[in-house]
Amino acid sequence: MKFQKRKKRRIFTPHFYFVLWCGCIVSQSLLVSGFLNVVLSTIQVEFQMTSAKAAMFPSNYDIAVATTVLIVAHFGSTHKPRTLGAGMVVLATGSFLFALAHFLYGTAELEADDSDDLYLCETSGNSSNSDSECSKDDVTLSNPGAYYLLTIGSIMIGLGASPVYTAGTTFCDEIFPPDKVSLYFGISYGIGALAPAMGYVLGGVFLSYYKTLGEAPNGLTPDDANWVGAWWLGFLVTAVLGYIFGFILLLSLLSYQSAKKSRRRN
Repeated sequence: MKFQKRKKRRIFTPHFYFVLWCGCIVSQSLLVSGFLNVVLSTIQVEFQMTSAKAAMFPSNYDIAVATTVLIVAHFGSTHKPRTLGAGMVVLATGSFLFALAHFLYGTAELEADDSDDLYLCETSGNSSNSDSECSKDDVTLSNPGAYYLLTIGSIMIGLGASPVYTAGTTFCDEIFPPDKVSLYFGISYGIGALAPAMGYVLGGVFLSYYKTLGEAPNGLTPDDANWVGAWWLGFLVTAVLGYIFGFILLLSLLSYQSAKKSRRRN
C-alpha cells in the first residue's frame, strides 16, 4: 500500500500535471474554437433547423462559461486538479451528447436532386398565400429532440470549460517557481492557439466523409447542398480526450499543500 502511494506521488509531479493541463486546453480548444465552428452549418442541415436555432449552441456555451467561472474559481480552489478533472468529464459528456444526437435523431438519406428546403412550414388550408414564402412564425422545428439534446450538450461544454483557464492557470502558478512559470504559461497558451487550427483541419477532413462513414447515396457528393459529412467524429474525439484527461486528474494526489512543498523544493 505504501509502495502504491509512493508510486502515485512520483507520477503526479508538477510536470506531469502540466502535460495534463495542456491536454485539457487542446481538448477544449479543439472542440469549442475548432470543431463546433466548422460543423455548425452541417448540424443545421442534418437536423433541419433554422440558422437562428443553430446559432444558439455557441451562445449557450458562452452563457454557461460566464455564469459559472466565478463560482468555479471560488469553490474550486480547494483541490484545483480535481476541479479541472471534474470539469473535463462534464465537457466530455457534453461533447458526447452532440455525437449521440446524430445516432438518435439523424435524418434520412438524401439524394442529390432532393429539395434544398431544410424547414417544415405549416399553413392553414384556406390561406390565400399558402404558396408564398412562409413567415417566421410558420417555420417549425422538425427535430426538437435533437435540438434539446444539443442545447444540453452545449451548456455542459460551457460548464466543463470553466476550470480550464481558472483552476488550471492558478494551479500552474502555484506549482512552478516564479522565474519559470512564465515559460510554462507561454507554452500552454501557444498550444491553445494552435489547437483551433488543428480543429479546423480535422473538421474539414471529417466532413469529407459521408455521415455514415459508408458510401453516399447515388449522385450525392460533397459539393451538393444536401451533403452531410461525418461531423460527429470530432465530438467523439474530444469526448474521448476529455474523459482520459479528466479521470486521470480526478485521481490526482497533487493538492495545494503538496504544490507548495514542490515549489519550495524547486
